[in-house]
Amino acid sequence: MKMQGKLKFTADGRWVHEGEFVTHQGVADYFSNHLVFDGEQGRYVVSDGFHAVPVEVEDTPVIIRTLSKGDDHSVTLHLNGERLDRLRPETLRCTKEGIWYAKVFESSMPARFLASAVQLLIPFLEEREGKYYFCIQ
Repeated sequence: MKMQGKLKFTADGRWVHEGEFVTHQGVADYFSNHLVFDGEQGRYVVSDGFHAVPVEVEDTPVIIRTLSKGDDHSVTLHLNGERLDRLRPETLRCTKEGIWYAKVFESSMPARFLASAVQLLIPFLEEREGKYYFCIQ
């Protein structure tokens, strides 16, 4: 993989190369599936194992595009790169700006909910005594 120029992953989950949005879904999925954190350099890169291209990540490297409820009362998160993960409700958080996050991949990696995915959370929220709880029934 040889690529010149700047590569960026936006807060709303879009890839940008040299100021232009990447419109080919296969290329965007490739970038998402090969995005790793390079601990030595302290930055994210898209890597094929031989070459690494630095990436500016505006917020989180993972975006929650939508979600679905399973027959076993679980909630599946549909992530960028066509990846799936099971929602762990205890990892949900909402900032004072109203941005929702959950941790994914059995780790502490945060993933940002797109606004459309946040709307799908509403049926699972219950208010009790001024606090909200996530309920799957």
